[in-house]
Amino acid sequence: MEINCKLYFTLKFFLGIFIAILFQCIPTLEKIPAHQLLLLETVACLSPSGCQARTESTTVATTGTGNLSPSGLSYSPASSSLVINIAITNLSPTVTGTVASYSISPTLPTGLAFNTTTGVISGTPTVLSASSNYTVTATNSFGSATVVVTIQVLNGKRIFVTGIGYKPGSVVGNAYNSATTADTKCNSDASRPAGPNPYKAMLVDSTRRASITPNAGDGQLDWVFKPNMSYERPDGTAIGNSNANSLLQFPLTNSIFTAAQYHTGLNSDWTTLNLGNCSDWTDGTSLLNGSGVSGRAEYTTTAILNGAAAVSCGASATGQQLLCVEQ
Repeated sequence: MEINCKLYFTLKFFLGIFIAILFQCIPTLEKIPAHQLLLLETVACLSPSGCQARTESTTVATTGTGNLSPSGLSYSPASSSLVINIAITNLSPTVTGTVASYSISPTLPTGLAFNTTTGVISGTPTVLSASSNYTVTATNSFGSATVVVTIQVLNGKRIFVTGIGYKPGSVVGNAYNSATTADTKCNSDASRPAGPNPYKAMLVDSTRRASITPNAGDGQLDWVFKPNMSYERPDGTAIGNSNANSLLQFPLTNSIFTAAQYHTGLNSDWTTLNLGNCSDWTDGTSLLNGSGVSGRAEYTTTAILNGAAAVSCGASATGQQLLCVEQ
């Protein structure tokens, strides 16, 4: 019995030294593969209570994904064409694993913000920017993941007033007899800015409608404004923005033009004015059978819709100008 006791304590002594040296050589249990941890647990179990304590310690160290670097980092969409002076829909990352911080390189265009905690890109771009690649990195103590997102900031759409007047009631010469033929006049007018995009005239009839319900933008037909878009003069001066319902928001940032009067057929709430569009722009002679409601380009209020009130369809041999919106 005495020999067995000495042998037991001797083995226990040297085994303790071995385990101490072994654990000193291993910086952390978190990076030890599971099968090696099982081997260590077998060696370390000198008693049932010791095994239990060691197993509980191992469970804490190896549970979860905290010992993995981030992976699968992505943004949707991966490429974004933004419009100057229009707030963007936040771009949020998708990633697997825990992320301690995010970074981006190079710096985003002026007006856009990058959240280093969440990786979210937000804001309103205030300068034009050519299409560029931006590298986003998600990092934790075990490693990192990267993804490239492409962002460009473009001009908004342009609005101009025709250089000459156009008269409803015909398609001969400087005349139109519908919203669609008025579009043709916009696109052939000498004041039309250069560029490939077509223009539409901001006037309403039975084929073109801005809103059924006041200021709602519902029931639109062949409408001229786009949702959440920035609009500007041909020289780049900001005019204002449309809302999600494709209606300009008042007051405008700047007037559309210094001074001009043009037919619209609109009420001040974007609804169509009955008998306010010269019988769908087909009547260019009558003084009584429908008038052509007109707007004024020098205002920043709803006066751009009908600030000139009703102008007789046959009051002028040369007609009135058209307000033309880029598509």
